[in-house]
Amino acid sequence: MAKLYLLVIVLGIVGGVGYGAKNYYEWSQATITTLRENNVKLVSATETLQNTVDTMVADAKRNEELNQNLTKQLAESREYLNTLRNKFARIDLTMEALQDPDNLEERVQRAVDRLIQDIAEDTTAPGDESSTDSVRTEDTGTDSSSSD
Repeated sequence: MAKLYLLVIVLGIVGGVGYGAKNYYEWSQATITTLRENNVKLVSATETLQNTVDTMVADAKRNEELNQNLTKQLAESREYLNTLRNKFARIDLTMEALQDPDNLEERVQRAVDRLIQDIAEDTTAPGDESSTDSVRTEDTGTDSSSSD
């Protein structure tokens, strides 16, 4: 009978160790699966972040170039504005209007026509030339009324 008890005890210990090993194996496999899934998520997140950083760097470079162009255009505009101010400071419109009104009217009309043409060119979409032509041929309403 002692042999039977001893056999039952040994089988119980071996069964307990086997059951523990099986549970440990299942737990470790579940942990490995979870770690793999988390690793895939981390790799995906890292790639997304790297792409975002690359895009931000490219955008920063592009913005810097655009800012430099705008600064250059601003300087050119200021120079042109100063040139216009100097011209206007030298022109006495009242005196010119009194001395030669027809010449002044023609010059003003040409300037207005150029301004309208420039505005039309600046506001016309590329490839849409028909709207520019219609603006150029419109009556500007600045015909001479000094023929009295």
